[in-house]
Order: sequence, then C-alpha cells, then structure tokens
Amino acid sequence: MANHRIAPELRERAIMHLMPPFSWSLRQVADDIGVGIATVHGWRKQLELEGLIIRKG
Repeated sequence: MANHRIAPELRERAIMHLMPPFSWSLRQVADDIGVGIATVHGWRKQLELEGLIIRKG
C-alpha cells in the first residue's frame, strides 16, 4: 500500500473528533477525513499513551 501524506489540518480535525466532547468512533473519523481505520487507530493509541484520552471499557 502506498504511503500517502495526510494534510496536517485533516489530522488535527481527526484528533479533535477522537477526544471529548466528541469522542467519535474510529470508523466515523476515518470516513470523515478519508483515511483507513488503522491510521486513526494509531493516532488514538498515541493520544492514549500521552494521557490525553482514556479508553472506555
């Protein structure tokens, strides 16, 4: 699979929607900005490691 650069504005938008008060699902964020779920999952994992979001369940 090709490694495409994602515009910083789209990544910031995705991160904003992953965090409260939005807390969108991976699928919602991926569909919104047109990337794969795995990409969004990596971003969410990084936010969890940084302590910016806490995983539910």
